Amino acid sequence: MQSELLIALVGAGSGIIGAGLGMLGGLRQAHAAQAAAERTTHAAHTQWRSSTRRDAAVSFVAAAHEALEAARHTCTQGADRDLTAPNAARRELRKALALVQLEGPDNVAEIAEKIQNDVDSTVLLVTSRHRRFLPKLLLRAAAERGVEEAQAVRREMDRVGPRPIDGALWRALRQTDELTAREVGMLARQHSKRLQDEARSLNAGPATPLEPEGEQEPDPRQRPFAESYQDHRKALREFSAAVRDSLDVPGGAAPAPVGPAEERARELRAVS
Repeated sequence: MQSELLIALVGAGSGIIGAGLGMLGGLRQAHAAQAAAERTTHAAHTQWRSSTRRDAAVSFVAAAHEALEAARHTCTQGADRDLTAPNAARRELRKALALVQLEGPDNVAEIAEKIQNDVDSTVLLVTSRHRRFLPKLLLRAAAERGVEEAQAVRREMDRVGPRPIDGALWRALRQTDELTAREVGMLARQHSKRLQDEARSLNAGPATPLEPEGEQEPDPRQRPFAESYQDHRKALREFSAAVRDSLDVPGGAAPAPVGPAEERARELRAVS
């Protein structure tokens, strides 16, 4: 009787141990599956994040190039009042910058902010110059087409001497509709200022050279567009390199597979 009871107890203990080992094995498999799922999810998220950042950077570079090309076209478009392209390009560049700022990373967004500011300033400067010189371009185009009123004003503007242009000539030019009243007014003010500057220069006599007060910063408004254009293209290449570096950093890649020892340590911590 005692031997039968002992056998029964041993059998029950073996069953309990077997059940415990089976449960532990099941827990190990569950935790291993969970860890694998987490790695897969993290890798998918990392790949998605890298893709969105890459797309944002590509859109920004494309928008910056579009703005620069619009500015370059404005420099050579002649007597054309239409500035839709450069103004639209500035807006698109601001939108592209907002996307880079949203997606990050911060160091890439900072570079993009500087590029956007510099390119926007260049485009704005080009359009401002075009508006300032547009009345002269329109006057010359009208004179070349044989508009007599434009030819008369142009002859007076090219004539050497301090005498201002008769107001009747300005009024006749306005009536041709070749220039708007605002453009004729700009042209008249520019011509008047030129006469004043010439008279002031004659009255002042030879200029006395001044001692330079240290090295002066160059005025960006006086830089030729070609120089600014090349500087912007160089900055965009540096931006692209920074984007590639940010996509290649270890933090942006999927985590390395967990080794057996670390996997077992995780399972024991979970069980305990």
